[in-house]
Amino acid sequence: MKARHGLGLGAIVVCGAFALGAITAPAPATTAAVAATPAIPATPLGSTASARSASAIAGRRAIPSVRRFTPPPIPAEDPGIADIVNGPDEPAADVVAARWDDVDRRLDELFGADLPADKRAGIRVALTTWIRDHGRAVRGYYRGSIDQTELTERVHGNMLGYAHAVEATLTREQYRTFMDLEPGEDPYLSLVPPGKTVGGPMGDGDQHGGEP
Repeated sequence: MKARHGLGLGAIVVCGAFALGAITAPAPATTAAVAATPAIPATPLGSTASARSASAIAGRRAIPSVRRFTPPPIPAEDPGIADIVNGPDEPAADVVAARWDDVDRRLDELFGADLPADKRAGIRVALTTWIRDHGRAVRGYYRGSIDQTELTERVHGNMLGYAHAVEATLTREQYRTFMDLEPGEDPYLSLVPPGKTVGGPMGDGDQHGGEP
């Protein structure tokens, strides 16, 4: 798997630094959740496009409001998780602004200051939506509303939703440059290595996310 350095995926990772939960070796009960996530090739698109769309829609379903499971403890080693769990349903304006400043600066570096305003606006909407939906999934998991399998599905779906929105905003070449992905490629498979899952206890040397 090649390293991903584009800020398109970087936006996901850095936002995930305070929301993704541990990416670590799964317990036996959760291994199947990741193993069941299909490897979605960049081409041909055809039926796989429908599968990606379904996953993206699944990632944005409403989180149940009723506690259904005993929630896991909020990891003390990542205080950002507590900030999300105890935070508002809509992302704080300063959080979105800080992430957008990084993205906007990178867009200038990649495409110049004359990148059309409508494209910047489309990417900002995609980023804001991802932060909101991802935060809701994390809160649902740590409040016992969804289990780890559902968390993994939602993390995957939210990444796909972000990628779809950015792909619809940029040209194919701009998308490749910004996201460091081929159009149609699944970002989840680039960020979550095989045999890893989300929301588990941290292992030695594992991180919750961070700069790409």
